[in-house]
Amino acid sequence: MYKALLVCLAIVFIPAGLSGQTASPDSTKGITVSSLFGLPIAYYSPETRWAGGLAGLMAFRFRSNKPEGRPSQVQLGFAYTQERQFLSYLPFTLFLKNEAWYIYGELGYYRYTYFFYGLGNSDPKPDGELYDVNFPRMRVHGLRRVLPGWYLGWHHWLDVFAIADVEPGGLLADPQLDIPGRSGGVISATGLISLLDRREELFSPESGYYVENLLQVSGRATGADFRYARFTTDARLYLPVWRKQHHVLALNAYADVTTGEAPFNALPSIGGNKRMRGFYEGRFRDNNLVLVQAEYRLPLFWRLGMVGFASAGSVFSDWRQQTERPLRLAAGGGLRVRISRNDRLNIRVDAAFAKGSSGYYVTVGEAF
Repeated sequence: MYKALLVCLAIVFIPAGLSGQTASPDSTKGITVSSLFGLPIAYYSPETRWAGGLAGLMAFRFRSNKPEGRPSQVQLGFAYTQERQFLSYLPFTLFLKNEAWYIYGELGYYRYTYFFYGLGNSDPKPDGELYDVNFPRMRVHGLRRVLPGWYLGWHHWLDVFAIADVEPGGLLADPQLDIPGRSGGVISATGLISLLDRREELFSPESGYYVENLLQVSGRATGADFRYARFTTDARLYLPVWRKQHHVLALNAYADVTTGEAPFNALPSIGGNKRMRGFYEGRFRDNNLVLVQAEYRLPLFWRLGMVGFASAGSVFSDWRQQTERPLRLAAGGGLRVRISRNDRLNIRVDAAFAKGSSGYYVTVGEAF
């Protein structure tokens, strides 16, 4: 944990000497920039171990939007990890025409190494087996406001993944199991999305709520190698516990239901730096997932804050079996460092623990 803190503090001070964020909004043609910086990065997660690279972030408002409106955001990053992984990514969030249009998504290319632990909420492969995967990624969501705070729209997800170096004699190599996606393929899923977003701030809300419902289908008609349907719901609530001191209780409930033959790496899963921290990403995966998370956030001094969090969840193949499956639990805490004077954008440093597992995370932005 102390290493993560040192990296976090280094990231905060580096921009001041290298290029930095703007101390006040900077107007350029068509946009007003509220935060802008580029910097070398170093971070840690269980999936990558230590990683280093370069990243840039710009938060801005289109000049045709109201100055008090929520900022758009574009990030660009490149990283190489201790596990010999390469990541390039460009996530974006755009608000157009006074937030009448809401467009967000990600473009990227990844050369990654994962552990596969099998399917289900049990432990068919407790130690996991390594496999390599390369894939370009495109995820785009385009929504139109129909009522104040309520958006409807369309989305498309595309991953073209090539899997290599599976473990000989392992689960993915076993022809009798014939796990969908074990030889790679094209994930191309499209569908509808409904978003109710009444958060008072985009990056680190202190009040309001957010509910995203997504329905997608995949098959030959969408250009995919896999035929399945998926429904997810992501509900978040932000309660100001002590408004004057900016103490916030953040709650998150998430459910993911998949039918058909989705590839194993597209199935709902537990783990990673956003859902049930403390578990390796994809530690448990199956057709269905339900989880809840809670996080208490409070400021300390200067730009520092801290959080405590806990989560519970389960994956399962059949809803009738859900109550028979063990509930997975995780908890932890962390520090926050504000990196923008104009927006509530934080670097987060988290340590999370679960039964037989733990994770340490250094990244930008809140988990939810």
